[in-house]
Parts: sequence; structure tokens; C-alpha cells
Amino acid sequence: MLGRSDQGDTNRESKSFMKTNIAKQEFCVWAHFDKKSSLDLNSIKNSANKKLSGPQFELHLTLFSQIESIDERTDEFLSRTSDYNAPFVITTDEIQIKNKFFQALFVKIKNENHLMKFRKQIAKGLNLESESFFPHVSLYYGKESEENKNKVKKELSQPPKELLIDRITLVDTSKEIESWSVLKSYPLNGI
Repeated sequence: MLGRSDQGDTNRESKSFMKTNIAKQEFCVWAHFDKKSSLDLNSIKNSANKKLSGPQFELHLTLFSQIESIDERTDEFLSRTSDYNAPFVITTDEIQIKNKFFQALFVKIKNENHLMKFRKQIAKGLNLESESFFPHVSLYYGKESEENKNKVKKELSQPPKELLIDRITLVDTSKEIESWSVLKSYPLNGI
């Protein structure tokens, strides 16, 4: 994974890397959580996945999906965005289920002003549509009966009331779920 905390000239690495990945692929921008939030949520996610046998995936909140192409400007913009935005807290709601593969079992996130402004800033900078947004953190992907998902939901511990978003990532989601890969991580460094 290329990241801003890696050793060496990450600017040079990311530019050459971005040039080799402009082919028809699919990308996402995800928000990630600090260590404590991640530990708490991963414990719940691992329990759900163990009981429902879903695919393994990295814990995240999807800010944008189905981005068809990226280039050096994508990297430069996300880098600037991370430099000007500080880590921020989001508030969780309850664990919910839906009859959708990628929203089968998840922690609902409240639509708070700071999260919405942050997402809108990214949409504007990357020229993306920002209309539809259902903030959530998936605990399980898959097609399972509502009865089984509700049974597992009742057995899970409740998520923490607040989560700290401390970085965003650019992710290649072109392949199957277990082959998704983080292309670059951008820690939120603003004050």
C-alpha cells in the first residue's frame, strides 16, 4: 500500500502508480477510523462475519463508490483535502439490516453536518455527484435471510456511540471483494 507515511518520495511513487491504473476500473473513496474505533467495530464485524460467513473486507465508511477513473489530479486533490481537514467524530445510530448485498448488516451513521460538508468538499474537488448518500459501516456483506440477520443482530454488542474518522483512502474495487486494495491512504492532518 502506498501511503503518505511510507518512507521515500511518495509523491513520485503515487504519480507513477496513478498513471498505470487509469484503465477501465472502479474506485472508491473510503473514510477510516482511528485505532480505538476500529478495534471496537472490528470486534462486532468479526462476530457477525463468523456467524453469517460473509466475505472478508476492510472496515470503512464509503464516501464515494463507482468512480470510473483516477489520475494524478485525484491523488493531488485527496492529498490537499487531507492536509486541510482534521480528524472528526461521527455519531452512530443502531445496527440495522437491509435486503441489499452491500448493506445486509451495518451500523447506521447519523447524517451530521460535518460529515456531509466533508463529503461535499470531496465531490466538488473530484467532480462527482453527491446526491445520494446513506452513511453506514458494513459489518457483513451477503445474501442471508432476514430471520438469520435479525438473530445475529440481537447477539451483537452495540457499537460505540462515536467514531473518529482519521484518514481517507483511495481504493481499487474492480475485483472481487476479498481482492479490493487500498491504493493510497491520506491521514487527516488539518487543525
